[in-house]
Amino acid sequence: MKKLLTSLALVLSLLLLVACGHSQASKTADKKADAGKQSVTLMIKTDNKTTKETVSFKKGATVTDVLKSKAKIEEKAGLIISINGVKQDESAKKYWFFKINGNLSNTGADQTKVKNGDKIEFYMDVYQ
Repeated sequence: MKKLLTSLALVLSLLLLVACGHSQASKTADKKADAGKQSVTLMIKTDNKTTKETVSFKKGATVTDVLKSKAKIEEKAGLIISINGVKQDESAKKYWFFKINGNLSNTGADQTKVKNGDKIEFYMDVYQ
């Protein structure tokens, strides 16, 4: 009888350890998943409308990657020439530009890495 009680106590102890260990591993995995979530705000302005949404991305993503995830684009030599069917107009010298956090980018969208919390704004303007 004593041997049976000892065995039962041992089994219950093992079950308790396994249950607690699984809970801790699950919490650690949740924290890593939350830490890996990164997002930017993407705004696309045209003459007719403005769209604005939050976009998640993976580490190392570029502005082009983020834009492609939410819009249909056309590129030429690394430059964005059309977004959702709205094409640049070379005869009127109107081209797509983009700002990050309010500043005009000095590099192309395919070379500009995004960071968590960035605000990206695409708009068409006349190039002087």
